[in-house]
Amino acid sequence: MTPTTRPPPWREASFVHLVRDPRSVVWSQLTTASGERVRMDWPLVGRLLPFSSGALRRVFSDHAYFGAYQLDEYFEAGVRCLDDGPDDDALTSALRRLDAVREAPPYVKALALWGAQVEICHRHAQSAFGSRFLWLRYEDLCDVPCEHLRSIYDLQNRPLPDPVRKCARRTIDPSRRRRWADIPTAEKHFREGTERAQITDLMRDLGYDPL
Repeated sequence: MTPTTRPPPWREASFVHLVRDPRSVVWSQLTTASGERVRMDWPLVGRLLPFSSGALRRVFSDHAYFGAYQLDEYFEAGVRCLDDGPDDDALTSALRRLDAVREAPPYVKALALWGAQVEICHRHAQSAFGSRFLWLRYEDLCDVPCEHLRSIYDLQNRPLPDPVRKCARRTIDPSRRRRWADIPTAEKHFREGTERAQITDLMRDLGYDPL
């Protein structure tokens, strides 16, 4: 009897790339575990603290910005793993953006990190998944959640379940889209930061106005 060979499950998988306005991403990350809002020019004290104890980790989460702290140790090494060679334009652009903000404030590093991640993820995911790749903006999902959730289920030729629809209507909060805009000084910081991080063109391509 000839055994039946089935393709690996991942070959039928889909990839949903959810993108959010980088200013909202950074603004969200600027809230520490203690619930306090960190200044946008806060120093990276985390590099001075070992992670050997829970107490020190709590101090770090209270007083430092983790997203910018992990820039060198975590992200750049990961990006280089995706290197397709000297002709990889997305990688070259990402590394250039990161190099340009080495001495920048943490929030600028985080904006550059967002740009690098979005470019690399979009390029490689779209290449790997083809028609099973879906790019979706967080803000659009907040505006009309059921419509966009349906597009996700469509990737697998499945109907949107009623419990998922009801949960989305009950829990998705549209007011979370631009909370940073309520702070007068944030707009000025972000206008300067997006330019320094070299992500204004990418933002426009994705439908975000860099002001």
